Amino acid sequence: MSRSTFKILFYVKKGSERANGYLPLMCRLTVDGEIKQFSCKLDVPPKLWDVKTARAKIGRASCRV
Repeated sequence: MSRSTFKILFYVKKGSERANGYLPLMCRLTVDGEIKQFSCKLDVPPKLWDVKTARAKIGRASCRV
């Protein structure tokens, strides 16, 4: 039985800014080298997105859902 690989990556789509200035949150799933991308149906303020950690900076009222 072979072993599977699985990766998940969250990122903001920089070319698709909304009217309120927020960016759509996207997800990329990779399973055994096959990639699927989709929208998470959430918008994130660009100044709160941390590219290195692939997460929104927490602890701020504007991040809460």
